[in-house]
Amino acid sequence: MIKISIFLILFLIVSLAVFYQSGSQSAYAHFHCKQPYIPFVNLSGCDLSDQHIVDVDLGNAELIGTDLSDTIIQNVNLVNAKLKEANLSGAKLSGVTLTNADLSGADLTKASLQETSLMGADLSGAILKDLNFINSDVKGANFAGADMSGSIFKGVGFSNTNLTGAYLSQADFSGINLGNAILRDVNFSNANLKGTNFFKAELLGAILEGADLSTASLKEANLSGADLTGAILKDVIFSNAVLSGVDLSGADLSGIILKGVNLSSANLK
Repeated sequence: MIKISIFLILFLIVSLAVFYQSGSQSAYAHFHCKQPYIPFVNLSGCDLSDQHIVDVDLGNAELIGTDLSDTIIQNVNLVNAKLKEANLSGAKLSGVTLTNADLSGADLTKASLQETSLMGADLSGAILKDLNFINSDVKGANFAGADMSGSIFKGVGFSNTNLTGAYLSQADFSGINLGNAILRDVNFSNANLKGTNFFKAELLGAILEGADLSTASLKEANLSGADLTGAILKDVIFSNAVLSGVDLSGADLSGIILKGVNLSSANLK
């Protein structure tokens, strides 16, 4: 009888401890995600989806893994913010400053970014599929390994950005400035690159199969080993570009300018 009583007492103690701990964690989570939007705030892992975040300062905030899907973010300061692996799918950003922010591995599928600054930001490995990017600045940003397929870029400055290994198939970069950009091993297959500026860009090993580069400028660009099979290169300027080992089979070469071009080992059939 005494042994049974002791067992019941121990069972009650353990049960109460578990209940208390569970309640404490729930209360902490509730408090954690209800903090005000201020600089350096930690809202990592919180569900902030389908909300309106307007006119606040979240500089240096921690939003790692935070759910911001379908949220409207307007006139917000997110300089140096940590948004690694955050969910921003379907979000609408306008007038947002993300200078030097960490968005590596973040999901921005079908998001809209207008008049947003991503200068020096880290978007390596981010998912940027079917994104609408309008009148924004990404100079010096890191897009290495990002998936930007099907996205539309209008009035966006990509000069001096790192897009190494990025997947840009069927994306619209027409008229965009990619001067001095690092584009090694990028996949531009079937992309719209009409009138795009690739001045001194590094396109070593890039895949441009079926891409439309009509009237684009590739002055002094390095396309060594690039795949341009079936590409539309009408009126493209290749002055002083490096095209060694390039595959141009089936490409439309009408009206191209090849002054000072290195075509060693290139396939022109």
